Amino acid sequence: FRSVHDVEQPLLERLRVQYRSICHTRLMAESYARGGAPHPLRLNIDDPPTYPADYQSMQTGTQILLGSLLEFGNTIFPEFQSLHEREKWDIITEFFYRFRTFEGSHRANVLFPDHPHRFLPNFTAFLGPEVPRYTIPPNADLQGAMQCITSSKMRRADAEAERRILARFNPDHEEFLALLALMFWSIDRLTVRAEVNALAEKYTNQVMRELHAYYRDVRKLDDYATRLGELLMLVPIFDVKEKCKEHYEILRLLNIFDDNTFIYKLQRE
Repeated sequence: FRSVHDVEQPLLERLRVQYRSICHTRLMAESYARGGAPHPLRLNIDDPPTYPADYQSMQTGTQILLGSLLEFGNTIFPEFQSLHEREKWDIITEFFYRFRTFEGSHRANVLFPDHPHRFLPNFTAFLGPEVPRYTIPPNADLQGAMQCITSSKMRRADAEAERRILARFNPDHEEFLALLALMFWSIDRLTVRAEVNALAEKYTNQVMRELHAYYRDVRKLDDYATRLGELLMLVPIFDVKEKCKEHYEILRLLNIFDDNTFIYKLQRE
């Protein structure tokens, strides 16, 4: 997660620093929440220990990630701190679904090149064919649960396809960071004040200017329109909020989730 380029790009630099910071926060918090954390020398964000995900680790990881993303927004975009609490939460929860799917696919490509079926919903926990995705409670509809998990719009094949799409584009770290900023401010579906929309436009324009400068001055590309277009097309591919909401609602009806399941409560807000 380190840049190999020395170029003055204020927004991308803030993104670079803060992304490493939230990676460290998530690594430490998830490791100690899990219990039996490795020696501190093994807690390296560039080569972290990883484990099969379970129900509890995914719930805990979601809470840790949401707290980290709030700090991410507050630190990188100074005006974000002064928004109304409801506006901040709406932006963060909208971003959460994109971030987790995009980053989890990208990091899986980096950490598990020989395991194309794996996905990282948390910083240290992975899902894959060898990992049961949910603990089925005794009162759950077992047959319905299995059908839901295999036929859902969030089925494993989608995660594999997202990894393939990212592998083909193969974003470098600057492109990865730029995509995070673009996803953060993709708030078209939110009902917000004009000032918030203006803020989204401001930072979208800034990241686009820095991307143009990066392609032109760092990568020395004379014609980067196609590359930039492919990058922008990645944003809607990872817009999975509605798929998640539908999936979690079905899991609630099947008694796999209950009303107190954190990620289920999140999608109902």
